[in-house]
Amino acid sequence: MNVRSLVVGGVPTLPGGTPITGKVIYCDPGSLLPADIRSSAYACKTSLSACYDLCVSGRGDVIFLIGGPTAAGTTGQTARLTSTLTWAKHRTHLCGIGASVRVGQRARITGPSTGGTFSPLVSVTASGCEFSNFTIFDDYTVDPVALKVSGSNNLFLGLNIEGMGIAAGSADAAAASLWIAGGSQNTFLRCTIGLDTVARSTTNAEILLTAAATRNVFEDCDIIAYCSNAGHLFVSAAAASTLDRYTKFIRCRFTNVPTGIGSGTTMTQAMNIHASSGGFVELYDCSLLGATDWCAADNGNVFAYGTSVTAGTVGLAAAVTR
Repeated sequence: MNVRSLVVGGVPTLPGGTPITGKVIYCDPGSLLPADIRSSAYACKTSLSACYDLCVSGRGDVIFLIGGPTAAGTTGQTARLTSTLTWAKHRTHLCGIGASVRVGQRARITGPSTGGTFSPLVSVTASGCEFSNFTIFDDYTVDPVALKVSGSNNLFLGLNIEGMGIAAGSADAAAASLWIAGGSQNTFLRCTIGLDTVARSTTNAEILLTAAATRNVFEDCDIIAYCSNAGHLFVSAAAASTLDRYTKFIRCRFTNVPTGIGSGTTMTQAMNIHASSGGFVELYDCSLLGATDWCAADNGNVFAYGTSVTAGTVGLAAAVTR
């Protein structure tokens, strides 16, 4: 992706259309940028945290994270964090520079090479930010969460959000790839959320919704898993007051490695939404593979449009009822 060619009305923009109105900062973990960039007015750091420190909240600053690889399959350009990166500066953006693939972008954020010692890996508390075209990979062992969102009105575009990247982490009931903790009115577009290389061995979830998460939208996303425990979930809002208003999934694919492929286990249900969750889940033209049902313990808070559901009809907005 040539970031300099993204111009609308004479103003450079990010892939999601957000105008770049502040300073541009390059994060180059592998020190691969050419000399003319390094000697220009653009700030350049090898540490993502140091780049973030240069940003000013509300100014429209953007960090471009330079991705690899330098050879096939390498991850030498990875930005490695030593503590949770708390993104608290409003209208401050992060864009990965590399091939815009759906899975495994080489613009990549993870913990120390010796393994993580903190969770979540990234915590977004700010509002009005765009995050695009990079991978977040978490391999911490205790309550591991790759991305936590409590901010609002943010765009997450083309991210690969991979939690529970190690067996010990996947066995933790509090683990998740994405945790929306009261975050509201965020959009996840063309993201891949989850991991299908480490078996989920307990009743955790790829997407965890808590604290009255409100009006969050997932569009054209892949939510993936590989589980050895049938109680694992794609989406969990399993306690009271976890939602407010709606959570929408539009043209999303929910895929669990099914039985017979890699010794996978079929999930009992795709999602667990509490009867007193405080909101509801809407499914628009979504597909489900590797789970017996959308919501086995029905409580009337999951609705499906334009897709086959038990006791429902294609094209009918039907509660998933028994």
